[in-house]
Amino acid sequence: MHKILFVDDNQHYLSFLKEALSLEGYQIKTATHAMAGIELFKKETFDLVISDLKMDVVDGISFLHLLRKINENTKVIILTSSESEEDEIKGLESNVNAYIQKDTSIKILLKRIEHTLNQTWVGETHSLSSKNDCIRIDTNARRVFKDEQEVLLTFKEYEMLVLFLKNRNIVLPREQIIATVWGEYKDFFDTRIVDTHVKKIRAKLRISRLYTVRGIGYEWVE
Repeated sequence: MHKILFVDDNQHYLSFLKEALSLEGYQIKTATHAMAGIELFKKETFDLVISDLKMDVVDGISFLHLLRKINENTKVIILTSSESEEDEIKGLESNVNAYIQKDTSIKILLKRIEHTLNQTWVGETHSLSSKNDCIRIDTNARRVFKDEQEVLLTFKEYEMLVLFLKNRNIVLPREQIIATVWGEYKDFFDTRIVDTHVKKIRAKLRISRLYTVRGIGYEWVE
């Protein structure tokens, strides 16, 4: 049974969605403001966090950043009544897993929640590694190690690293990387976001095997 933390300062919607998710078999914990959500998050383990965007004192994006300071791989869905494109782009740039309008039908919302919970790079093997760069990935736990010391990556950094290691000695165009890692949100970003994430991955893991292929993309050579 998946465990979900739902944070919203609208009591009516909070109760409505809690009941809908409970009927689907999810275990739900709720909070009416971000800081109460943080306290619950520190005490318990959740498979997914759902948060309203517009909340008093601490909004959904700020709440997301606080969550990621505790666990950078936390899966987060932002719900909103706002139709602002800027709000949506801000959420996507913060590596939110899904950004969903509150007026979306409950059937579609449940499917999006199911899809987010199932987002994983676990394949036939439970680990990936690079002997040359002394990197090991536990794909079940989504943990990355450099010289057997754990390194914290953001959700997208992790997915990009796994993509490179699963496609060694293959040139991956930037457009393909965006389509694979950002999925349905790929059209919101240009190729520079790939370069930004690669720069961060290289810095965190001191990588020597990830090469830039000018004008195309990147290749992990090993």
